[in-house]
Amino acid sequence: MAQISVVVPTIGRKTLVECLKSLKEQSYENYEVIVVGLSKETESIVNSFGFNFLFSPISSASRQRNLGIENAKGEIIVFIDDDAIADKEWLSHLVKHYKNEGVACVGGKVILKILGKVPEFLKDLPAGIFKGFIGETLLEFANHTVIDKPLLWASNFSVKKSIFAKVGLFDEELGRSAGNLMGEEETDLQRRILKEGFKIVYDPNAIVTHLVDEERLTKLWFLERSFWQGYSEVLRIKKAENFKKLLESGNSTLKFMSFIKFMEIVFELVGSTTLEKEIDKAKKLGRIAAISSLI
Repeated sequence: MAQISVVVPTIGRKTLVECLKSLKEQSYENYEVIVVGLSKETESIVNSFGFNFLFSPISSASRQRNLGIENAKGEIIVFIDDDAIADKEWLSHLVKHYKNEGVACVGGKVILKILGKVPEFLKDLPAGIFKGFIGETLLEFANHTVIDKPLLWASNFSVKKSIFAKVGLFDEELGRSAGNLMGEEETDLQRRILKEGFKIVYDPNAIVTHLVDEERLTKLWFLERSFWQGYSEVLRIKKAENFKKLLESGNSTLKFMSFIKFMEIVFELVGSTTLEKEIDKAKKLGRIAAISSLI
């Protein structure tokens, strides 16, 4: 039976207790839990469950996950967020796929439990934006399947530990940190895994429930989330050769063009008639802001 290390980055949300309860009740037996947090209060909660606590000096999901990886004893590293609840059979479903030596990464289904009333203006959004932005898995596979694109969420995500030596850890320039809603860290890691020729498996039976608080059910949160999505996408691809050449080709011209386009979209945003259009424009602003930060 393979040993698993479950890594939980946390900013001290109240939902952490529910998350840890679900990890305590796993049917799989050979596992440890490492919670990477920011405070003594969190350490006390973790200790009450008999789990391991690591202190992180900064609030950064990617850095916290990397600390967990560096201190993990398991052959397989599993990740879950502090606002998610794992199904009792979660670990069992994830780990069974690693019997195939070509499999490097396995993830499962994320379903939503919304802790509040969804405003009418959010109900009008396409499911890919509304549910996708707050973390639901939108894959429709009925059974486990090998996927050839980076489609897994970091809140239900596992990687064979030995793979990190080949592809590297989470990029710490990406992912949530204090003051922003950046992402794309799990997408970036999955792209590197696929590039090396390893397999990624999605198993809809490996389920976690994402607890969505009312703070995320506002227009402002969705616009901020969209802005940082666009920003993150640019940072993720900045190492690509074509993108590097673009930045090097004429910084002053590109900076001027970015400013003009930024202001153009700002004025368009003022006249937007639907939230979906505003979200699209906010993402474009995020991309331009990211490009401007690089030149």
